[in-house]
Amino acid sequence: MKIAINALTLRKGGTLVVLNKLLTGFVEIAPENEYHVLANLATPPALEGNPQVKYHHFYWTSGSYSRVAFWYVAVLPLWLRRHKIDVLFSQICYLPPFTRRRSVLLLQDAKFFYNSKELRKRLTVSERFNLWLKKRWTYHSVGAANRILVQSDTMARSVIAKVPSARDRVSTVHHGPGILNGQPRPAYRAGPSDTFEIAYVAIYRGYKNFEVLLRALRLLDDEGVPARLHLTLDVIDNPGARAVMAYARKIGVEHAVVNHGELAPERVAEVYLAARVFVFPSVCESFGFPQVEAMAFGLPILAADTAINREICNQAAIYFDPDDEHLLAAQLRRLYKNPAELSALSERSARRGRDFGWTGAAAETLKWLKA
Repeated sequence: MKIAINALTLRKGGTLVVLNKLLTGFVEIAPENEYHVLANLATPPALEGNPQVKYHHFYWTSGSYSRVAFWYVAVLPLWLRRHKIDVLFSQICYLPPFTRRRSVLLLQDAKFFYNSKELRKRLTVSERFNLWLKKRWTYHSVGAANRILVQSDTMARSVIAKVPSARDRVSTVHHGPGILNGQPRPAYRAGPSDTFEIAYVAIYRGYKNFEVLLRALRLLDDEGVPARLHLTLDVIDNPGARAVMAYARKIGVEHAVVNHGELAPERVAEVYLAARVFVFPSVCESFGFPQVEAMAFGLPILAADTAINREICNQAAIYFDPDDEHLLAAQLRRLYKNPAELSALSERSARRGRDFGWTGAAAETLKWLKA
């Protein structure tokens, strides 16, 4: 079977993790298939050189909506026919407007399906208009796909609410723990003078809600709690990331923030291992890989109180209103002063983390590609 994987706009973050992890699983489980990855030049190849995998780069589509639209309308359908592809597996929310190829759509962008006030207030007028256009195309693709895959039941319900005709074609496939499978954590050494190391591993997106965490850090600093926040923001190429650091300076917590920048996997593991607690304030997710990754390390989690975060973390996290820095600060302060509670939360986190894995996700996805 010839499978084309649409990864045209994937460059970094969780979507790229999914591409590489699922593709690795596909090759291990079904090496008899041909896997054709349709990508841009910025998409780093994970299995280049493997005889079952071939990357096809379309560099001219970058930076232009009109070029991307032309690619979907004309280039992609022609390419699929020319290469005699059996099934198109799109890891992007879009399908060609007109195609007779079997198609499986993996939806990973939650903002197309959530009516989130927290998200809307973080977007400019032009960003809201672009989002509206992308939603229309996404809903059309959902209506046309033979099968729609999502990473959570919360996302499945949101998709069905927007496109009711998809009800019998939506399936949930839980994914694994991001790029890292976790390592044993050292025992906690509690002490009133120890710095309370807080981690939030995430690339910049407006809905990631960094500001509430920085304001909570300000409150902890005012109360004399020796806390330090670890971030992984690309301040060189991302203006949004620079704005986060500027906000930290504005409210006077720059001294308590350590931004490591984009890190290789082994360096990201060091951040998880050094942290005492993981905070996930994001208000719009389809899955939330950093949460699963933190659980794989047995790291205690404080998460924004959203439906998706509760589904993924279940009893492994403590939840807070994503707009309430006072509540978040109070929860952090309580954990800092109660190491026994922190350790118990760590144990719950590690247990929940064992519910997620990539081998099962790849096998389940292949089942739907072959159906």
